[in-house]
Amino acid sequence: MATILVVEDRPVNLRFVATLLGDRGHRVLEARNGEEALRIVRAESPDLVIIDILTSGMDGCQFVLNLRSEPNSVQPRIVFRAAAHIAAEAEALATTFGASFIAKPVNPETLLAVVDAALSGPSALPLEVHSEDRSIDSFLRPIARKLHRHIANLERLNAQLGRGVAQRDAQLDVVRAALDQEIKKRLLAEGELTQANLRLKDQVVHDGLTGLHNRRYLEAHGAARCLSA
Repeated sequence: MATILVVEDRPVNLRFVATLLGDRGHRVLEARNGEEALRIVRAESPDLVIIDILTSGMDGCQFVLNLRSEPNSVQPRIVFRAAAHIAAEAEALATTFGASFIAKPVNPETLLAVVDAALSGPSALPLEVHSEDRSIDSFLRPIARKLHRHIANLERLNAQLGRGVAQRDAQLDVVRAALDQEIKKRLLAEGELTQANLRLKDQVVHDGLTGLHNRRYLEAHGAARCLSA
C-alpha cells in the first residue's frame, strides 16, 4: 500500500479522508496547510498528496510549484480537490500540473477510484517554475472570478434569507399578539361566567327583597336534615 499525505484545514474533512484511506490499507499522513505539507513531503517522501487548490495559507498551486522546483527531490503524485462550482476551471488547472482532480463533496467510492488511478499513473517530474507562470495565471483568474460570483450569489441568498426570517418573525409576533389577546378574552369570559353562575346560585336560594334564605333553601336543607336523621 502507499503513503498518502492529506492536506486539509477542516478537521472533519481531514478525518473523513484519512479514515477512508487508512481502512483501505494506506499509510496516511496529515497536514493542516501547505507549509506543513512541504515539511512532511521532504521528511517522509509520500507517494501521493491530496490537497485543495484553494487551501488556506499556501494554496495548492503554490505548494506544487515549490515542491517541483526543488532539485533532486522525490516528486509525489498530486490529487487536487476543489468545490464543485469551480470544478471545470480547477480540473483544467490540475491537467496543467499533471495532477489528478476530484470535486467536492465526493463519495467514498469516487475518492478511492481517483486515488487508485493516480497511484497507478506515472510519477510527477520537476518543472521550471517560470515556464508555468503564465498558463497557471490564466487558469487562476477565471477561478477567482467564478469564486467572486459564487460569493456574491451567497451574499444575495443570505440577504434574501435574512429578509425572509425578518418577515416571518414579524408575522409570528402578530400571531403571538393575537393569541395572547384571545387568551386574555377567554380568561375574562371564563371569569365573568363563573361570577354569573355564583350570582345565579345565590339568587336561587335567597329572597331578592330581603336577602334572606328563601323557601327553596329551607326545603332543600330541611330535606337533607331529615335524610341524615
